[in-house]
Amino acid sequence: QNAEPSYTRGWTGQALVAEVAGFKSESMDLFRHCTFLGPEPESARGYGDWVCSTMAALEKGDKVETHNKYILEKMFGIVVGVDSLSSYCERNPGDDVALCQLGVLYEKMGLVRSGYKVMEMSNKLVKNTVEKDKVLTNLGRLLTKLGRCEEAIEHYQAISSTTFYSQVGLAMAHYSLGNYQQAYEAYESCLHWLADNDGLKSHILVAMGSLAYKVEGMQAAKTLLFQSCQLAPTSVRGLFALCVI
Repeated sequence: QNAEPSYTRGWTGQALVAEVAGFKSESMDLFRHCTFLGPEPESARGYGDWVCSTMAALEKGDKVETHNKYILEKMFGIVVGVDSLSSYCERNPGDDVALCQLGVLYEKMGLVRSGYKVMEMSNKLVKNTVEKDKVLTNLGRLLTKLGRCEEAIEHYQAISSTTFYSQVGLAMAHYSLGNYQQAYEAYESCLHWLADNDGLKSHILVAMGSLAYKVEGMQAAKTLLFQSCQLAPTSVRGLFALCVI
């Protein structure tokens, strides 16, 4: 780096060492720096991976390095991640994980059709059952956003090991088609078998309450919403719904 500061692989090597050593903030920042020096496969793949993992941690409410969050929110982290992974996938079209990550980032930017296109490419390549289920879940969500809910349901039903998010996606696809009974049953299975904390259960009860209101009327909805309010943390939407009722 001292002899040739613009030599990308030198910075990439330092980023990989930082990642192995557990220096999260330094590693992501070094990968980010590499993206400005030029297209280099390892750094592009590494930066895309860091963007996706940081996004996932923020959505789960996990602790995230302050600088990593700053990169994502203030330094166009997702846009640069899309550019990096796009360049990488052009050179390495057989990397199903990179294609899946690129699809998620496209979706985050609102480019749902582009996200679906690369996610479908990932689906054709992936072999591992666990990874296949994740890709199918992503495809189902993207198809629902595109209004292709019947296809979304087919993808959700092809999942071998159901998760909370895949089942919620199935319920939302059924809801979009007006299949309220099937949507209610999908939410009910989430409530009893897949939701692992009271916060999620509270949200699910609110969703079930909205469906009950459409099918059975106000009294059934009230019962479910009151059950939601008895859990902590309570769903704020459930409280608003009770106030309206």
